[in-house]
Amino acid sequence: MQAIKRTGESIVNLKTLYPLMAIAGAIVPYLFFGSFFMAEGFDVLLFVQGVFANGTASGFTADLFISSFVFWPTCSAANSRGPNPGPSL
Repeated sequence: MQAIKRTGESIVNLKTLYPLMAIAGAIVPYLFFGSFFMAEGFDVLLFVQGVFANGTASGFTADLFISSFVFWPTCSAANSRGPNPGPSL
């Protein structure tokens, strides 16, 4: 893997960037979910209604579901075919 470079100098190594972005990707959504549940209480029906509240939210939600339905079987198939490079979430 190559590092992202600026003026011949390595700024961020991708082996460092990916775990940092994974951690951010795990924490940031829960901040939004937490603020919703703190304000509204644990109302799953209201949460689902909010996820599909308008066209924009519905588009993001549909994209997430489709991406997830493609990612997990692909990840599972890749793990069963060859040497396992590491655990999959």
